[in-house]
Amino acid sequence: MFTVENLKTFLGGEKYYIRESSEGIEVRTKAKGIVDQENGYFLKEEKSVFNLFRISRDSRYKILMLQNIGLAIFYLGVRAKLSNINYPQIGDIHNIQEAEEVLNSNGLESYSLLSLSPSSVCLYQKGSMFIVSYVNENNKEFLISDDNPTFTLGVRVLANYTLIYDSFKKYIKICDIDIDYNSKDYDTVIRDLFDIEE
Repeated sequence: MFTVENLKTFLGGEKYYIRESSEGIEVRTKAKGIVDQENGYFLKEEKSVFNLFRISRDSRYKILMLQNIGLAIFYLGVRAKLSNINYPQIGDIHNIQEAEEVLNSNGLESYSLLSLSPSSVCLYQKGSMFIVSYVNENNKEFLISDDNPTFTLGVRVLANYTLIYDSFKKYIKICDIDIDYNSKDYDTVIRDLFDIEE
């Protein structure tokens, strides 16, 4: 099971401030040793479930609720790390070959262009729009964005979400997390990662 000690190792003390109290676990980013007082994340147990909150100034906004404490603590760290992600800067894309070159040059792996593929962020055309979706391990499609009028915009959205997903998969591997890909908690995490509504 992923613990607070694992979280501390995963995040490291140089870039993140981690505080554990009777109320819950708080994570904030640090820059040059200074803790971000405006933003952060907070995990709190309430009635045998674990609620993850985003902190903005002095307010907390509930993001999600999980039942597995190990996954909840791990995802607290994932959200903190993803808050500092640097998205790729992509210019105009004119064809699939250019798109693949740009995506590959940015180290992106878990994507599919113009088709649906399991465990991937996918881009395909439907009518005049370019659709971005995530297809899970069981071939279930989750719509991310259906309002991209140009191929370039679709590729940019695809790249951003592929970076998020690739990072998430890398963190799972680094932390050696045992994930139940068929659980409700995993589905909740995926929906949050990709901003997918229920």
